[in-house]
Amino acid sequence: MKIKDGLLVLIITACSYLYTYVYFLGYFRAKNIPEQFIDIQLISMIKVGVFLLGVLGLMSFFIDMLTSIGEREINEGQTDAVTLSEPWRLFFKRNSLIIITMLLAIMDFFHDPTISKLSFIVFVFCFVFLAEFSVVPKNVNTKWYMRRFNIYLKSPRVTGSIKAAHKFNVLTQFVYLTWGMSALLLMYFIGVTVANGEKDTLMCNGKYHALQINSDAVLVTRDYREFKFIEKTECSFTNLK
Repeated sequence: MKIKDGLLVLIITACSYLYTYVYFLGYFRAKNIPEQFIDIQLISMIKVGVFLLGVLGLMSFFIDMLTSIGEREINEGQTDAVTLSEPWRLFFKRNSLIIITMLLAIMDFFHDPTISKLSFIVFVFCFVFLAEFSVVPKNVNTKWYMRRFNIYLKSPRVTGSIKAAHKFNVLTQFVYLTWGMSALLLMYFIGVTVANGEKDTLMCNGKYHALQINSDAVLVTRDYREFKFIEKTECSFTNLK
């Protein structure tokens, strides 16, 4: 095995651990469980890794299908087909992960509305909106509260970060980094969404909610205020489904 192959295995292992931790971080926070109880196991890393690959593959399929609307009709000579312009194609490709993430964030906000969640959603929306769209007033001579505005999608451009990455010849690594960071945020909100939609149906000894089953112990609670571990062999499990 070459050093490059060993480094690649190390990066994949570290990313698998990181994505798994972020997923459980979102899950535990949504359940009001202290994140100190997060225990990452190999099987969890494999499950999260396969799940993330499936999500990204399915998302790529829908993006390709969405951004290729009307191409077949145009190739067959039907010029009246509905098509997406090139700026819109690039918009969906660049922001697909953040769009899905924000949909999950909005679902979490409606499930448990807080000021911090609303502030996060508004901040990301304003950041993406200002970066991708331009707002031009129709008539600047009218009063500000009577003005109407035209909203345009900005044409594709090269940002300063991409120029810097290209200058240092790390453009590919920069793309992987940005998509990786977006995927981290996505995994966090996937964990939050799973926690919000999941009911605690597994009971230990008929009086404790079994929150996490480790190799030798079970994390349990009664009221989500006090938590403790019980030996796995001393716990009689009951499924309330």
